[in-house]
Amino acid sequence: LNTHLLGTKNGRLVAFVESEEYLRRCNMQRKMPTGVEEGEWYVATEACLRGCLKRLLQDQWGRLHVSEIKKMIRDYFGAELSETAFGFNSLSQLLTAEFMQKDFVLEKVAEGNGDTYLRFRRRYGHWGGSDPWCRIDRLQAGMKKLRDVPTVPTAPSGTLMSVL
Repeated sequence: LNTHLLGTKNGRLVAFVESEEYLRRCNMQRKMPTGVEEGEWYVATEACLRGCLKRLLQDQWGRLHVSEIKKMIRDYFGAELSETAFGFNSLSQLLTAEFMQKDFVLEKVAEGNGDTYLRFRRRYGHWGGSDPWCRIDRLQAGMKKLRDVPTVPTAPSGTLMSVL
C-alpha cells in the first residue's frame, strides 16, 4: 500500500488526490479510459483491440512501432486507445498481457546506428484467411463513446488517502 501526499497536474504540484497519477490509478482500477474526452470514442474490448491491431498489422506488413500504435488507431479507426481502460498502467504492459500473447509479440529491436525501439508484430507469419473481426464495422462495434465522465473519489479535507 503506497501513501502519497503530493502529485502533479498540468505541471503543477498538487495534493495527490488531485493529481494526474491518482486519476490514472483510479481509472486503471475501474477499467476506465484516461485522456479520453466526453463524446470521444475509445477501444473498449479485448476482441476489438486485437481486431484493430490485426487490421493495422495487415496494412503495415506485419510490424508496428509501439510508439505509433495509439496514433494509428486514432487516425485509422477514429478512436482512442487507453491502457487504463483494460486495467493496465502502460502500453507495453497492455501489449504483453496474457490475452494478447496468442496472436502478438512485443520485441526489442536494435538498429545499426545504436538506437533501439520496441516493435509489435503478429506471432505467426499469417493468420490464414480473412478474419471477420478485421472489418471496420465489426471493430467499431467494440468501441464505446465516453458519455458521462465518471467522478474520481477524493479524500476528505485534511486526511491522507492510500491508493493501490
